[in-house]
Amino acid sequence: MFAGVLLVLFAGLGYLTLGDAKMGGVSLFPHLPGVYLPVVKVGGVPVNVIKANTPEERNKGLSGRPSLPPLTGMWFAFETDDLYGIWMKEMQFSIDVIWISKDGDIVDVAPNVSPETYPKIFKPHAPARYVLEVPSGFMEQYNLTASDTVDFSGVVR
Repeated sequence: MFAGVLLVLFAGLGYLTLGDAKMGGVSLFPHLPGVYLPVVKVGGVPVNVIKANTPEERNKGLSGRPSLPPLTGMWFAFETDDLYGIWMKEMQFSIDVIWISKDGDIVDVAPNVSPETYPKIFKPHAPARYVLEVPSGFMEQYNLTASDTVDFSGVVR
């Protein structure tokens, strides 16, 4: 009984965010109960990331999910720099796509990409090593631009 109450309590806390994101607030959104997602910081804004590690996970991406909680994203890490394309196959919500260099510089951004754009493939204007997908409007909401950097030291590659 006590364990069940704790599980409900932690599940409820999972959707809270403590502090102001621009001031380094910490999100408590868990991927699984008791397991917290790694964090990247986009221009200082912490984003909990679900990692797409395998080719199958990368191909599926966020397809089939009904939504993505605020300050949560999907992180794609590749071995080499390239013009990695993103499509909206079977997506149910819009996203901002951020391409990032191996050094953490934002290479390109595709804001507010909607499911209706499928089968179009979005690619950066320059090679990138990482891709971050976040809820649509993220870049605008936090006043971020392509001149901001991404600290991904919290993500084990």
